[in-house]
Order: sequence, then structure tokens, then C-alpha cells
Amino acid sequence: QVSGRREMRVMDGTGDTKVIWSSENADEVANARKTFDELRAKRYLAFRVNKLGNKGEQMSAFDPEAEKMILIPAMVGG
Repeated sequence: QVSGRREMRVMDGTGDTKVIWSSENADEVANARKTFDELRAKRYLAFRVNKLGNKGEQMSAFDPEAEKMILIPAMVGG
């Protein structure tokens, strides 16, 4: 059976931060959801990523079963 490990990568000015959780661990899911919600409140965009690392659909809500997601700051016009 495939491990329940999930990963969220946050890309920002400080680099690349990883948040890893197991979909079977309620505390880890809660922590990952909190991080996701805090970043979305800061206008970060979230994308589901497939096994090949290609950006997929944009996400507006945390999905504890998403294998991998990337969060990036919204682009500011210039």
C-alpha cells in the first residue's frame, strides 16, 4: 500500500519550505491545514501537483489527501 505521506511546498522570498504530513495522522493534518489556511489568507495561490511535478488545478481549500501541493505568493502588478 502507498504511504500516506503528503507534501506542501511553500515558495517565497526565503526559498522553499516543505510541510509534510501523513493523511492518517490527525495532528499532522491539522497543522498542515492551519499552514495552508494562513497562507491562503495572505493571498498565496495553491496548486495541486502531479507525480511529475507539473502544476495542476488551482486549489481554494485544503485537501488532506492531495499527494503534493505548491503554494506561491500572488504576483503583484508592476
